Amino acid sequence: MAIRFYQMVYVIFVYLLSSIPFSLLVAKSLSGTDIREYGDKNPGAYNAWRYGSKAAGVFGFSLDFLKGGLAVFAAKKIWPDSELILLLTALSAVSGHAWSFYLHFNGGKALAVTAGVFLFLFKGFVALVWFLLFGFLRVLGVPTPKSVVITLFTANIQTFVSYRSWYLRSAVFLVSLIVTYKHKKALFSNQKEAYLDT
Repeated sequence: MAIRFYQMVYVIFVYLLSSIPFSLLVAKSLSGTDIREYGDKNPGAYNAWRYGSKAAGVFGFSLDFLKGGLAVFAAKKIWPDSELILLLTALSAVSGHAWSFYLHFNGGKALAVTAGVFLFLFKGFVALVWFLLFGFLRVLGVPTPKSVVITLFTANIQTFVSYRSWYLRSAVFLVSLIVTYKHKKALFSNQKEAYLDT
């Protein structure tokens, strides 16, 4: 399936929009704190919550969630028959947060933006089940990085079993690779506390 010029412009726009480090900006605005100086030094919502303020964490998470979700929602509305655009939009949104253009290609671990992408990418409550699984694992005391990997593994299995769309399967698989890569340090760390940075 060929990609038109204006569609590529949209994908690039999504990357630049998702590159905006909302959690970092909100934390600076509300508390004057540069959250990159604390914890795992990532500009995500968890650091905004922990080292900025609870309000910064909530607002930061919400904005990071929406920049991924609304990008996919808009792509589905504008190009309802183009699964390739959905795939590229999902990857662009997550990549923008993970490797922000405005932060010299540094970024967060992309959990909030991935949650938004997955929720709007699928119909019904499919992605919501994954979020509940992640929360359940955390309640059980499973470390965050391992909870992330287990949840993403489950999401991939369910997608491959339940959907025939290779674009949808590829979107979940490639986004999972990005998120897992961003968690690699925490996965192989011997530290007692693994930071959750969205």
